[in-house]
Amino acid sequence: VLGMEARGPARCVSARVPMARLFGYVTSLRGRTQGRAQASMRLGTYEPVVEGASASSVSNAGARA
Repeated sequence: VLGMEARGPARCVSARVPMARLFGYVTSLRGRTQGRAQASMRLGTYEPVVEGASASSVSNAGARA
């Protein structure tokens, strides 16, 4: 988590998270907040995948396709 700020009655949370970890995040967030929360994502950087994680990421992506 990089920061959090108040915007009226809402809170804005800024964070850096690997994209692979965000699969299903928006659905979960909206479910936990009874549909009131909003989310936006943007690619910040490309970074090398740690050894061993790339194979599981590729196989997980194939399973979802």
